[in-house]
Amino acid sequence: MKALLPCVLTVFAVSAAMPVLADACRDEIVALYDGGPLDPFVQPPYRYETQVLDGDGALKFEYITTFDTPMRSMNGLKGQTMHLSIGLETWSGPSPDGPWTPTTNSLPENLEEFFKTNRDNLAANTTEPECLGTVTVEGQDYIAYRCRTQTGPNPDSTYFGGRYTSYIDPASNRLMRHEWHEPIAHYLPQPGTDVWIQVYTYDDSFALSAPE
Repeated sequence: MKALLPCVLTVFAVSAAMPVLADACRDEIVALYDGGPLDPFVQPPYRYETQVLDGDGALKFEYITTFDTPMRSMNGLKGQTMHLSIGLETWSGPSPDGPWTPTTNSLPENLEEFFKTNRDNLAANTTEPECLGTVTVEGQDYIAYRCRTQTGPNPDSTYFGGRYTSYIDPASNRLMRHEWHEPIAHYLPQPGTDVWIQVYTYDDSFALSAPE
């Protein structure tokens, strides 16, 4: 029994330390949403290309999204119709250069508050935090974080979430790659098998404005 006691105490000490480490990691992830690389309101203009893969790894869709700010964005399937949003005004066009046709606005009335609420809910709902340290992807080193989280539900009962992995460039402190596994949403209550991979580029010359 005496021989077993040190082992028992060691196991107890490790088990007791794990929640502390998990809590510290969760705090680190939550802080990324507060003026950090996961806060869209402090990032410079950016574009990300999204690949949606099925459960077998086959490509299903490719999206291109440009954010001047959260209030000025353009997105659409690669090579297909693009959608432009400037505040609460929206247009569609055959390419990123238009020509643009006004469309019916289906955006929330208080759009800025909507985006901020989603950001804050992603932070608040963080579970299963993992601080992965330095990770190399396609020859580039990133600081990586993984967690499960979701938005809302919003007043209109919409939400989205899943298991996210975020890859941060340690030099610029910017999000460079974001992976979304086991997606859930108001229209997909059970986790899906698709994988969303978003690759980011930043450029201060990105500028979106309402069509003349």
